[in-house]
Amino acid sequence: MDGVLTKEQAEQSVLVRLGSAKEHNRISIQQDRTVERPFGWVFFFAIDDSRPADEAQTKFPRQVIVNKYSTQIVASSIEHSPEDFIKIYEELLAQSKAHAEEWCLTVSAPKLWRRWWKRRVGRKAADSGLYEIGGKETAP
Repeated sequence: MDGVLTKEQAEQSVLVRLGSAKEHNRISIQQDRTVERPFGWVFFFAIDDSRPADEAQTKFPRQVIVNKYSTQIVASSIEHSPEDFIKIYEELLAQSKAHAEEWCLTVSAPKLWRRWWKRRVGRKAADSGLYEIGGKETAP
């Protein structure tokens, strides 16, 4: 996908990456709960429990963040309130952006600093239970 995602593209991407097509549409987005933020959207999911699923299929996030600029899809292994989930993600985005745009070249080794910063932000994300749902999607 080129450029900024639309809401519809973000929804499709999430459903494909979560394997909704493989689960015969057991997973659906709760449209009335979707939260729009400057970075993109927070989507909440419902499961159709009337259809059978194996154990691997039942373990999926109840909410995800989709970054409309990077197409990143982020979930959490920890149950956060929607407000806390958004706050954590926005703090990590701010830290990442501050590092990328506010970097001042000095005599110190910038490559080493960048690696340290990336590990620091990554560790904070991991400590908060955040993880990226990866993979390039294909149309179902």
